[in-house]
Amino acid sequence: PVDKALFDHPQGVAVGSDGAIYVADTNNQAVRVIRDGRVETLAVCQDGVGLPYTPRTPLYLNGTLYVTDLYGGGIFSMDVGSRQVFRDVSENAWYHDAVYRAVDLGLTNGTGEDTFSPNDPVSRAMFVTMLGRMHRISDGTAVINGAATFPDVPDGTWYSGSARWAADLGVVKGVDGYFLPNAGITREQIATMFYRYARSQGLDVSAVGDLSGFRDASAVHGWAGEAVRWACGAGLLQGSSGLLDPGGSATRAQVVTIVLRFMDLYGI
Repeated sequence: PVDKALFDHPQGVAVGSDGAIYVADTNNQAVRVIRDGRVETLAVCQDGVGLPYTPRTPLYLNGTLYVTDLYGGGIFSMDVGSRQVFRDVSENAWYHDAVYRAVDLGLTNGTGEDTFSPNDPVSRAMFVTMLGRMHRISDGTAVINGAATFPDVPDGTWYSGSARWAADLGVVKGVDGYFLPNAGITREQIATMFYRYARSQGLDVSAVGDLSGFRDASAVHGWAGEAVRWACGAGLLQGSSGLLDPGGSATRAQVVTIVLRFMDLYGI
C-alpha cells in the first residue's frame, strides 16, 4: 500500500493521463507506479534491457514515460499508455479491481480492444504464462525457456517457454506425459501449481485449511489434497455456497483474483 511504500532516494515523479504516479526509485534502480492506492514495480533497471541503471526525473507525455539515467547520461522511454477500459467489466463487478490491477501489472491482457471476457475459461497454457509473468514481477528476472518438454508443446508457441519453465521447476508435471495446453484449468490444479511454485521458491506453505465445511470436499483428488488444504488455509480458495468445486473450470476473473491473492500473501 502507498502508506507503507519505501523508496531509496527517489528523484522525480510524473503523472499519467489516468492519474497514475510514476516514481523514479533511483537507488533501487527501479521505476515504480502508484495507482489505485497501491505501489507496483513497472520496471527493474538492468543492463541489457534498454533501461537505465539509475532512473531519475521521469516525464509522461502522450502515453510514453521518458526517464533519464542519472549516471549513464542517457534518456530512455517506456510505452505506458493510458489504462484500457473494458466494456464487459462493470464498475460494480466483484472482480473489477482485480481485472484492472492484473492488466496494469502485465499479468494478462484484454481479449479485444475493449473486452476482457471475465467469464471465459482459462486454459493450462494461459495459466502457466500468467504464472511466469508473476515470477518475473517477483524477482525482476525473465522466465527462461526450460529444458523439459512435452510432446504437445511444440517449439515457438506463445506458451512453450512458460510451460517448459514450469516443468523444470516441478510446478507442472503433465497428465500421462502430456501438458494439455488447451484444456481448461481447474481450481484444484491452480492450487497445486501455486503450492509447488511456492515450495520451489522457499515460501512458507504451512497454512492448513479445514475442508470439512465444504459439501464437496470428497471430490478433491488425492494428488491435490495437500495443496487444496494449503490454498484454503492461506485464503487463495474460498469456495461459494458451501461448495469448493475443486474440479470446476476457472474463469479469467477468478484466476486473476487468485493470482493477486497469492501475490498479496507473499508480498510480491
